[in-house]
Amino acid sequence: MSVLVSYLTQRVPAAANTGRDCFQKHVAHVASTNTNFTPKRKRAAALVDKAKRVKEAQEQAQRTVQAARSAAEDARLAAEALNLLMEP
Repeated sequence: MSVLVSYLTQRVPAAANTGRDCFQKHVAHVASTNTNFTPKRKRAAALVDKAKRVKEAQEQAQRTVQAARSAAEDARLAAEALNLLMEP
């Protein structure tokens, strides 16, 4: 009886881990090869992509505005320095 108990305690966790690994591999494989999306999923994926593009465009616009502000500040300082040099 103790031999059976020790055998089961050694084998069952290993079998459970193997089954879990196989299932995770299966899910990963199906997710990577599933191109048969429903129209709702296609639409959702398109909306997610659009949201990402909009966010990237907003970030780019923010960087552009910051660069323009920096350039305007540099121009103001240069004009101020030129005015100081031109004073008699």
